[in-house]
Amino acid sequence: MKALIDECWLCYPKTMQTINIQVAGYQIALFKGSLDLPTVYFHGPLEEATNIYRLLTQKPNFVAITNNDWESDFTPFKHSKVFKWGHDFSGNADKYIEILTQEIIPKAEGELDISNPDRVIAGYSLAGLLALYVTYKTAFFNQVACVSGSLWYPGFMEYQEKNEPRIVPKSIYFSLGDKESLTKNPYLSKALECMQKTKELFKKRGSKTFFELNQGGHFIDSDIRALKGLNYLLKNS
Repeated sequence: MKALIDECWLCYPKTMQTINIQVAGYQIALFKGSLDLPTVYFHGPLEEATNIYRLLTQKPNFVAITNNDWESDFTPFKHSKVFKWGHDFSGNADKYIEILTQEIIPKAEGELDISNPDRVIAGYSLAGLLALYVTYKTAFFNQVACVSGSLWYPGFMEYQEKNEPRIVPKSIYFSLGDKESLTKNPYLSKALECMQKTKELFKKRGSKTFFELNQGGHFIDSDIRALKGLNYLLKNS
């Protein structure tokens, strides 16, 4: 897969219209694209965001937030670590979503001169959890790419069943690796079950939902998997 990425870097010009800004301590890269497409908000490493943007079939305005504290910014409520080598979860997603909607989005869209109200939020793993959770807190995003999203997060399925989203997205793309649930970890073993339940929940609410099962475990091809989700949403926007 690395060879494919390296090869595709040659398919696009090395120079892109990119603006780097900082908002509330967050490092943000803005890739300037078509105003006719939804604006994409992606949480992940800068190199990964750059790879994804270069490979997108269509080129939207693309906002990459690159230096989040994942265990804090992307988790909806506090919980102790679920991996012996991991960290406790601080549960500060609500605070981060306020910064995202009240500070990052106005600044980014001002820099890019965006008036199109359509927005996609995309993320992988805990960032995929945030992408789904944000629909319960704000109506800013009407499309979601939940790529290998951590919907197994303790208490999140129960939260979804008891709460209604602020917006029912018109489209949600879900994907998971086919080996991600093959674990003795009591939380991660529910990854597929929780994603399928969430997909059906939003389908009943009126979202157009799509689920894709990729080969492999959790820690491979995160950029290619996110790319597939964004290409799907942009094609069907």
